Amino acid sequence: AMTRSLKAQAPENLEFCAYLALYPTIRSTVDYGPLASRPIRLFMGTLDEATSITTVRAFAESQRAAGADIKLFEYEGAHHAFDNPEFRTPVLARVSGAMFTVAYHPQAHARIQKDIQQTLAEVFAKQ
Repeated sequence: AMTRSLKAQAPENLEFCAYLALYPTIRSTVDYGPLASRPIRLFMGTLDEATSITTVRAFAESQRAAGADIKLFEYEGAHHAFDNPEFRTPVLARVSGAMFTVAYHPQAHARIQKDIQQTLAEVFAKQ
């Protein structure tokens, strides 16, 4: 989907240098096939109920087995949207009939900032 979006909106010679996804929606029932020739980095809270960490781990492993450069960053005890301080008071969200907790996690927020900075430095160092 991201590649299609890029092709529709950007010059022909422009490509993503990496894919970074914070608490992505991944479905265990979907066969995604090989996704990208660029690094994929996933950032997930271990308590995210919108997409379980088990599903994301399996997805990362299947992509790795297909040859993808993929890394999963896990944030222990963090729910969906853990980097958003507007959710200091946890709320129960409903999206497409699914209910899940949305809650800020200050330690995970601090760590993801460092992880993303390091990831971007690594990706751009290869350019």
